[in-house]
Amino acid sequence: MARQQANTEVIFPGTETALPIDALKASIVVELAAGLSDAEGIRERYGISDAQWAILRRTPIFRQMLKEAIERLAGDVNTANRIKLKADAMLEDNLKVLDEIANDKDAQSMARIKAIEVSAQLAGKGPSQAKASEGDGRGTFSLNIVIGDREVKIESDAKPALEHAADE
Repeated sequence: MARQQANTEVIFPGTETALPIDALKASIVVELAAGLSDAEGIRERYGISDAQWAILRRTPIFRQMLKEAIERLAGDVNTANRIKLKADAMLEDNLKVLDEIANDKDAQSMARIKAIEVSAQLAGKGPSQAKASEGDGRGTFSLNIVIGDREVKIESDAKPALEHAADE
């Protein structure tokens, strides 16, 4: 069973229109600036009404955020940045799913554990994939010599005394 979400809405001065605090997320301006979504897509995705959108797009902080995002993402040179930002936005949107799985008492234990592990990695609290694949960072040396049916293994945490470069 998922936890109940708190009502987090902001009422803008001089209006009767409330706006979800999520509407001020950086991911919205990134999606707009990178051309990943248009205003209609943003409204649907984040549950923002036409009246709320009219207020949001006139909000100075939102306009400044959008301006900065457009400057950062303009041009073909920034294609990789746009892709990374889209992936970041997708990841951010799915954090709720991780939270739901981790806190779902009816979910399988392994699914809950995996959701917690992934959350820890994203928070920088657990080993990252890169670190896990690189080992513990210490140099190791292993030498296997096979002569006939005899095998001699030499293993050490120390680096070999002589290293050969490819151009030698």
